Amino acid sequence: MIYNILAVGDVVGACGVKHLSRCLRSLKKRKSIHFTVVNGENAAMVGLTPNDADDIFAAGADVITLGNHTFGKMQIRGYLDDCPYILRPANLGSRVPGRGYAVYDCGAARIAAETLKFLRGYRGAYCVESFDPRAVLFLRKNAPDVIRGQLASGNPDDQASMGAPTYWLLKNLLVNVAGRPHFIAYSAAPTVVCIVPLVGPLVGSIWFGVCCFIGCKYSMRLPWSRTGLALGPLYLIAFAIGMQLIRQFLSMSA
Repeated sequence: MIYNILAVGDVVGACGVKHLSRCLRSLKKRKSIHFTVVNGENAAMVGLTPNDADDIFAAGADVITLGNHTFGKMQIRGYLDDCPYILRPANLGSRVPGRGYAVYDCGAARIAAETLKFLRGYRGAYCVESFDPRAVLFLRKNAPDVIRGQLASGNPDDQASMGAPTYWLLKNLLVNVAGRPHFIAYSAAPTVVCIVPLVGPLVGSIWFGVCCFIGCKYSMRLPWSRTGLALGPLYLIAFAIGMQLIRQFLSMSA
């Protein structure tokens, strides 16, 4: 028996939720959909509220998934524990409210919402991102062909779930020697060397540029030459501005 699964992502804002309410049930009927997963982490623009979740379920979703904006609206915290049909990222850890994966009955089929199990049968283009460097390392060891990305954020829940040492290492991108992500997306530049006067910010800037260059190369699957052509002019402009600032600083010091 064939089961049709519909994955809808990213429902953004009130207009997105209203459009889902108007169109989802008719689409499910037309396409004979048996199970529907909707990404709702931006239903409240940044985050999800309980009212938004109720509206998405009423529109016809069976499961709502979340991402790095899981706690963009803090009123969702209690709802995550109460509702088994909302899934936040599994790599946030067991101490964070909610659940990272679940198994659902769909008639004769059991649907497991686990990333890697789902991706093994998927034939389209995709990548996997994670806040937890241990997840990136797991992907490198168990699914080396999957493009993996390292995320970093300033969410306190990340620190609570990982522990302070791992969180500090992640924030400063020092764990990527082991995980070797193909690209990096983070909200704080490599700051571990910026505490060193004069030299620190320069090294941090170079580190930032190298990370962006390598990330662009692998995420866009470009050869090194084309990556250089794409980013070279931007780097030259940044270099020229940096040199001008250094000259001004030295002239002021003199």
